[in-house]
Amino acid sequence: MTRRQKIFTGSVLVTLEMCEKNAAAVALVPVMSARLTKTKDLLRDFDDAELLVMNKMKGVTESKEQSRLALMVEMEFGLDVLRSLAFDTGDAVLKAGADYGETELARMQGFDLMEVASMLKTRLEGIALGSLLPYGFEAGDLSDFTDKLTDFEKKLYWPETGIKLRKAGVEDRNGKYKKLHDFVKEVLDTTAGVYRKKDPHFYVGYKICRKLHKQGGRKKKTAAGEVGAVVG
Repeated sequence: MTRRQKIFTGSVLVTLEMCEKNAAAVALVPVMSARLTKTKDLLRDFDDAELLVMNKMKGVTESKEQSRLALMVEMEFGLDVLRSLAFDTGDAVLKAGADYGETELARMQGFDLMEVASMLKTRLEGIALGSLLPYGFEAGDLSDFTDKLTDFEKKLYWPETGIKLRKAGVEDRNGKYKKLHDFVKEVLDTTAGVYRKKDPHFYVGYKICRKLHKQGGRKKKTAAGEVGAVVG
C-alpha cells in the first residue's frame, strides 16, 4: 500500500479500537454503531485487496529466485567442465575464464550474474562438442544453459512486469481505499460530531485518534514515540 494509505488506515484502526473500548459512549448515538460496523467492513475489504496485491508480488519474487537458482546450477556445471578441460589441456586462459566459485556467484547482483553467464555460454559454444563430451557436457546441456539464461534475463526485468501483472489488483485496492476514505471522512466523522454535545470526552478521544493520519504528513523530526504517546 502507499504511505498515505498506510497512515490513514492506521488511524482508522486506532479509532475503531478506541470506540470499542467506549461502547457506552457509542451507544448514545444508535446510528454510530452501524456506521462503525460499516467502517470495519470497508477496512477489511481494503486489507483483503492489499493482501492479494502482496501475494502477487511474492509470486513474482519467488519465480525470479527460482530462475536464478536454476541458472546457477547450469553455470556451476559448465564451469566444472571448463576447469577439467583446462587442467587436461594446460590452457591457462581457459582456466582463468572459469575461475568463479559457488559463493562468488551466489553473491553477484542479477545483471552481473547474467553477464558472467553470457560469457560462459560463449566459451562453451566456442569449444567443439567432441572436446566436451568426455567431461559429461552434451548438446542438451548447452540447450538447458541457453534456456535457463534466457528465462533469467527475462525475469531480471520483472519489477516492471510485476507492476503490470498486479495492475488490476492495485486498481481494485485503490478503489476500496477510496470507499473507506470517503465513508470515514464524509459519514463517520460527521456522525462523531454529535458527540461534541453528547459526550465531549469521547469526542476529544475520537478526534485525537483520527488526527493521527495527519502525523504522516509532518517532517521526520516527529518521533514515532511521540505519536504513540498521543494514542495512549
